[in-house]
Parts: sequence; structure tokens; C-alpha cells
Amino acid sequence: MFNKYLILSAALLCAACAVPSATPSVLGKWHCEHPRFTQTLHFGADHSLVRTLTLHQPKSGMRFRGTWQWQNGYLHTHDQPILPRALDLPAPAQDTPWLSVRYRVRAPEANMLLLQAENDSETLHCRQISSGH
Repeated sequence: MFNKYLILSAALLCAACAVPSATPSVLGKWHCEHPRFTQTLHFGADHSLVRTLTLHQPKSGMRFRGTWQWQNGYLHTHDQPILPRALDLPAPAQDTPWLSVRYRVRAPEANMLLLQAENDSETLHCRQISSGH
């Protein structure tokens, strides 16, 4: 009797291990397209985030640094601009605003993510350009 329960428990445990995770892996570097801009997202295993944004019109760019995490099925990013400065100038003030975005994420195929921010009807189409390993 005890062996039956042990075998059944082991079988259920193995079945649970085989179920794929509901959240896709985002680790690595991703190139994302949007109608108004392109951006590169680099998600680190330590939950660090580096984001480079390039506007299509006028052509300009900006880098951001922050963190990311999965929470309640959403991808949350929290970052702030990296302000350029000359080496002989003091560091910029620490009151640079932080930007927080909550994304719905779909992964229709390997190495592809579709990110839709809560406050935007447009979807970011992202393809992985390097893995997090």
C-alpha cells in the first residue's frame, strides 16, 4: 500500500516537472521594433536591465539602466536614463526619474517575444540576438 502511494507521488512529481513554465525566459539581448522606435533590451540573470532606445524621427537615442522581474504573470521593468557627461564634470543629480512599465508577454515561437505595455496599444516585436548564457 505504501509503495503504491510512493509510486503515484513520484509519477505526479515527474509530470509536474515536465510542464513548461508559463513565463518565457527573457534572459539575454533582444532587438525590438515599434512603429515609433527600436530598442535593444539586455536582461541579466541578476535581474539587471540595460535598454537602448532609438527614435525613428528625429533620429536620436538614449540608454537606460534598471531592473526587471516577473510578477503575477507580467514582466515589470524599472529603469532610468543614463545621462551622458564629460569626464571633468560632476555626476548628474540622483533625482533622474525612474520609469516603470508593466508588459503583457507572449512568446509565439522560440527566440521571439511580443511585449505590450499596459498603457500602449502597440506591440513591441522582439527577437533574441544573444542568449543569457
